Amino acid sequence: VIVREHPVAGVGLNNWRVAYPDATLRGVTDPTLRLNLVPDRTHNDPLQIWSELGTIGLGLAFVIVVLFFTETHFAFRSAVAREDRLVLIGSLAALAAIAVDALCSFPLDREIPPLYGAVLIALILRPVARTTAISAQTSRRFAVMAFAAALALGAWHARQWTAELFFKQQLEALRKKDWAEVVRLGEKVQTLDTTRVDSLRYSGRALEQLGKLDEA
Repeated sequence: VIVREHPVAGVGLNNWRVAYPDATLRGVTDPTLRLNLVPDRTHNDPLQIWSELGTIGLGLAFVIVVLFFTETHFAFRSAVAREDRLVLIGSLAALAAIAVDALCSFPLDREIPPLYGAVLIALILRPVARTTAISAQTSRRFAVMAFAAALALGAWHARQWTAELFFKQQLEALRKKDWAEVVRLGEKVQTLDTTRVDSLRYSGRALEQLGKLDEA
C-alpha cells in the first residue's frame, strides 16, 4: 500500500513506522498491529528503501551496487599478489552474507553490520587504491569528509539511543500509572525522535487519564 501510494519518492527516510498504521487500514490487516505495538520497519532492507525513498531511492541504491561490482571487477584484475586475491574473495563472501541477510531481515538498521560492510568494502577495493594515483590533497579531503560523516552518524545514533532510553523510562512510568511522568518523558522522546508514534500514543493515553482530552 505504501509503495503503491508513494511510488516515486516514498514516505521519507525513517517515516515507514509513521505511515504504516494508516496504510494497513487500507490494505491487508496486519495481525501484529495492536494499540500498544506498531512494527518499526519492513521485513527486509530493499523493501524498506523502496517504501521510504521510493523508486528514485531504490534506483540510486541499484546504481551504487552496479558501480561497486564494476570497481570489484577492476580490483580483482589489479590484485596481483595471491594474498590480495584471497583477502578479496573472503571479503566478498562476508559481504555477500550481509546482502543475503538484508533480503530477509534488516542488518542495515543495526549498528554493527554497516560498520563491517564498510571495512569489507575497503578491503575489497584496496588493490584499486594501490594502482590508482591519488594526490595527498585529495586524500585529506576524503579523510575530512569521512570524519564528518562519522561524526554526523555518531550524533544521530546518540539521539536515537537517548530517545530509546527515555522511551523505556516512559514504559516504566506507564506500568506504574504515573500519568504526569508518562507525558513528561514522552515530550523528551518526541524532541529527540519525532517518528516514535508508540511514545506519542502512550502520551495521548496519559493525557486522557489526566482529563486533558483536547491535548490527547
